[in-house]
Amino acid sequence: MPFYAVTDIQCSAHNEPDRSRRARETKRNTVKSTAPKLYVEEPGKVYPPVRLEEAEYAKAIQSLIVVCTDIGIIDVNSETIYLARRASRPANGWWWFIGGRSRVGETELESAQRCFKRETGLFIETKRFDFICMNRYFFKDRQQTPQEFGCDSLCYTLSLQLTREERDQITLDPREYFNGGLKAFHYKDLQSAQWVKDPIRDFYTMVFS
Repeated sequence: MPFYAVTDIQCSAHNEPDRSRRARETKRNTVKSTAPKLYVEEPGKVYPPVRLEEAEYAKAIQSLIVVCTDIGIIDVNSETIYLARRASRPANGWWWFIGGRSRVGETELESAQRCFKRETGLFIETKRFDFICMNRYFFKDRQQTPQEFGCDSLCYTLSLQLTREERDQITLDPREYFNGGLKAFHYKDLQSAQWVKDPIRDFYTMVFS
C-alpha cells in the first residue's frame, strides 16, 4: 500500500539529487534546516513525567496527536542513508528511521538523543543532530489494541552523520526492529526497494539535493 503525500510543501517530486562535486560540497554546509521556534514561558520549569498504562495510552493516542522524533542516519560522502526494518506497528515491515515518542517538556534534540540511545545503544551529543523537516503521518494501525484504530503522529525529522565505527557499535532494540541491523541505501536503491516509502525518499532528496 502506498503512503500518500496529501500535502507536499517542503519538497516536490523525488528528483534525482545533483551529484556534481560542487553540489555535494555545498550540501555539506547547508544540510541543516531551521527547526520550528520553541517559546518557553518559564525557563527551567520541570515537567514531571507520567507513565501511562497500556490501556490508558491507547485511549490517549486515539484522541491526541503524538509528537515524535525520527532520526535518519546518513553518510554525506557516499550519499547513503542507513535504515532499520520495523518489527512493530505502526509501519510494521517498513525500512524506516530510528526514533520514538517525545516526552513533555523535551526539546526535539533532547528527544532525539534519548530515543536514539534507547533504540541503538549509542549516546550522541545533541549538537550532532540536524533538523531536516516536519512530517505528519496518519498511520492505519498501531501497536496498542485495538490496533486497527491507527494513530496520528507529528514528527521532527533529523539527520545524523555517523562514522563507520559508530554504525558498527549499534545494537537495535529487538522489540522495535527486525534482526539484521542497519541496511545501506543509495538513491537508486530507494526507488526500487520493497518496503521503502515516500517519506524516506523525500528525506534523501532533502538531505542530498
